[in-house]
Amino acid sequence: MSAPATLVCCLAGNPNTGKTTIFNNLTGARQKVGNYAGVTVERIEGTRKHGATAMRFIDLPGAYSLNARSADEKVSRDVLLLEQPDIVIQVIDASHLGRNLQLTLQLLEMGLPLVIALNMTDEAAKNGLQVFPKKLSEALGVPVVPTIGSKRWGMNELIETVIRESERLKTERATRPNPVPFDEQAERLIAPLVDAISAACESGCLWNAPWAAKLLLENDVYLLDDLCSGCDDGRRQRLSGIINDVRDSIRQTTGVESDVYIGSQRSGVIERIVARSMRREKAPVPSPSERIDKILVNRFLGLPVFFAVMYLVFWLSVDVSSPLIELVDSGFAALGKTVSDALQPGMIQSLLVDGIIAGIGGVMVFVPQIMIMFFCISLLESSGYLARAAFVIDRAMHAIGLHGRSFIPMLVGFGCNVPALLATRSIENRRDRLTTMLTIPFMSCGARLPVYLLITGAFFPGGAGANVIFGLYLLGVLVAILTAKIFRSFVWKGETSPFVFEIPPYRLPAWRGVLSQMWLKAWSYIKKAGTVILAAAIVIWFLTNYPKPDEISSRAWETRIAAIPEAETNQRSELANLQKAAEMKQSYAGQLGSLIAPVLAPIGLDDWKIGVALIAGFSAKEIVVGTMGALYAIGGEEDESSVALQEKLRSDPFFKKPVLTGSSSTVKATEPDWLRGLALMVFVLLYLPCQAVIGVFVKEAGIKMAFVMVGWTSLMAWLVTLVVYQGGRLLGF
Repeated sequence: MSAPATLVCCLAGNPNTGKTTIFNNLTGARQKVGNYAGVTVERIEGTRKHGATAMRFIDLPGAYSLNARSADEKVSRDVLLLEQPDIVIQVIDASHLGRNLQLTLQLLEMGLPLVIALNMTDEAAKNGLQVFPKKLSEALGVPVVPTIGSKRWGMNELIETVIRESERLKTERATRPNPVPFDEQAERLIAPLVDAISAACESGCLWNAPWAAKLLLENDVYLLDDLCSGCDDGRRQRLSGIINDVRDSIRQTTGVESDVYIGSQRSGVIERIVARSMRREKAPVPSPSERIDKILVNRFLGLPVFFAVMYLVFWLSVDVSSPLIELVDSGFAALGKTVSDALQPGMIQSLLVDGIIAGIGGVMVFVPQIMIMFFCISLLESSGYLARAAFVIDRAMHAIGLHGRSFIPMLVGFGCNVPALLATRSIENRRDRLTTMLTIPFMSCGARLPVYLLITGAFFPGGAGANVIFGLYLLGVLVAILTAKIFRSFVWKGETSPFVFEIPPYRLPAWRGVLSQMWLKAWSYIKKAGTVILAAAIVIWFLTNYPKPDEISSRAWETRIAAIPEAETNQRSELANLQKAAEMKQSYAGQLGSLIAPVLAPIGLDDWKIGVALIAGFSAKEIVVGTMGALYAIGGEEDESSVALQEKLRSDPFFKKPVLTGSSSTVKATEPDWLRGLALMVFVLLYLPCQAVIGVFVKEAGIKMAFVMVGWTSLMAWLVTLVVYQGGRLLGF
């Protein structure tokens, strides 16, 4: 006997309606789909067994409509079309019934079986609103179940209603709900397009013709391509012609554009439904959120409060994570030593210790910082402050051609550029999204911080180092602003799209949810970055170890080392490291570093070792430090490697400042050349991001835009570093 089919349910709804809370209640999952802080827009699934019924729930991204203006909305629409779920559960915020019904009408127009979860009824009552579920159900023609997701109230009734409705549709062979009709004139005006779509679609077509016609008249940016997928050019042109004819007919008859007309028709339907099913029982009073916002969103206090909050986030991410970073670093150092002691010197030992363990350790060491950063962002998001931060910063963002929604991905970029790029999916306008994506690589991610700490420790001792690092973060923001201004002024011209955004009420964070989000995002970072770094570390190990030196050269080095008494361990170790550096210069990586040295000469970085380190940084910026450690011949114990490397940099001839001696033209290198160190940090800040970021960029924006990003970041890095280095030289530094 075959197992009963699983009941497939999709959860849809506007952002901030409590949809994910209900999803968690129904499935026991502790995951979330949203529009912020690197949260993926792909669906998240959960399962449940209710009696003999097996159920599968798909949590869709929060969306205000199915017009697919953003990637979030397109994901929701594609899943609804392709999955053909047995039931769609739309979660509605009872306090904002009118706004939520926009999505309801589109779901009905699609012809999908629908159950309404009327959520947050307790908050609606506090605001003096009473919604009548029975009257709403009669107006829409679908079941309506009152719920309070935060209290798990109404969950069993919701499940039973879903099962009962699905069985009714099967046993009664009921048709799916008819769309709520527009007025007679509107239906007559769009009828030619409805007929054309019906004729164009073959039997079994996924598209509901009236729904598709209305979306096309609302200028849906994806629908025409999806609808005409597989069509010949003639059919597409005929359909495009009919769309234009209907638009012209609407304009001539009503005096407004088709998208405005369709929107007004929906608004009229919604007004009638709201008037029938909701009543205000008392005048609204200022809520606690509104009273708090008088300070946090104040015209004068908003920005200072915002910068104070951001400073606290960065302070926690950097300072609190330091002991944990040292602990992880010590763990990988111990693991490397254990593996090194257990294996005989040779290729396998080198691959495992110098390649795999060192490469993976270079990423894992920053996991504590990433976790604390994501914890803070999840805390701010769940409390409701992050939405207000976007609102506060919106005016400043408009000055560079963006809006407040672009701020969140840029903020996340300080932690890691990968989730920051994913966070741009919530930006509806493609020009705004691409511009934001081009700014993100200039946000100084946590992987660049080890390079800053190394160089500032070598050339900027004391408090000067902290000031230099702060200046680097600020420089990255300024270059990002310049990038946005240039591309919006000369490439993607036009007005900045309006920033329409819902500000949720303040809520006490659900600590279990915050911690789970921290872990989920950190685990995603570990999986994605770890696999990329593993492959990159193996490639870099190969490039720095091959081709092997000839036997005569190796024997000459061995003879020189053997001539030093065994008691002179430091001298023998230094000579062995010099041998390693010389051999590395002859490797494929060394040859490549020497090849690009002339390009780096004008910006003061024409040492082949610097070139190799920068190439290695393409896989991950933190690898720059490890590569420099190997190339600059470091000796000593593991816990002294950072100090030893800084001392080596200060004493290396390349990082010495050339000065004239007396009246002669003799040049003598004496003082450490901090300007070269500064130039190196500026270049690492701005040059092309790691391959993980480029991979995500290709996926999100396409290969052409990825080439634009790589070329632009490389150009800006070279030009800005040129100004810093040559400008410093001209000023006498």
